Amino acid sequence: AEVDKCNLIINYLPPAMSEAELRALFEPHGEVTHLKIVMDRNIPNKSLGFGFVKYATEEQAAKAIESKNGLQIANKRIKVSISQPPTSETRESKLYVSQLPDAHTEVEIKAMFQQYGSVSDVRLLVDHITKQSRCTAFVQMGTKAQAMAAISALHDSVPSGGTRPLVVRVSDSSKRRQQQQHGGAGG
Repeated sequence: AEVDKCNLIINYLPPAMSEAELRALFEPHGEVTHLKIVMDRNIPNKSLGFGFVKYATEEQAAKAIESKNGLQIANKRIKVSISQPPTSETRESKLYVSQLPDAHTEVEIKAMFQQYGSVSDVRLLVDHITKQSRCTAFVQMGTKAQAMAAISALHDSVPSGGTRPLVVRVSDSSKRRQQQQHGGAGG
C-alpha cells in the first residue's frame, strides 16, 4: 500500500475538541481537503482522542507536521504524523488481551498500554445481555515494536485492581481461524 503523504493522523487530541476547532488549527498550513475526528462507536459525541487531516499537497502536510507536532493543547501534547495505511505492520501491532480486571474500562486499558507507545484503538468486549465486561480487549498499538514492548512488559503481570495475570499476545485472526478449522488444537 502506498503511503499518502498528504494524509495526517493527529493523536492525543483533547476529548472536548470539535472538528471545527481542529480545522481552525490546521487550515493556516494549506488547503484541508478532508478532516475527521474519530468518535467512539458506543458513546454518542465521545471523541477517541485522534483524528485525520488531509491536505491538497505533501508540502502543506509537511508544514503542518513541523508546526503542530508536540503542540500543547489544554493538558495534552498532540502528535502529528503521516497516517500509515493498514499493513501487515498494523496486523502485527494489534494485541489480544485477556484476564483483565472486571472493573477495567477502555480508558484504563488505554492508559496501561500507552506507556509502551501510541494506542490508536481499544475495544473492550462486553456481554451483550448483561453489559458486563468479558475481561478481554483488543488494543491497536502504533507499531510492531511498541506491541512487542507491551507484550514483554504486561504479559503475565497482575494489573492494579486485578488478581489474575494478564494474557497479552498479538491478535492474529488468520492464525486463529486455522486453529479453529483444525479443531482448535494448541494454544
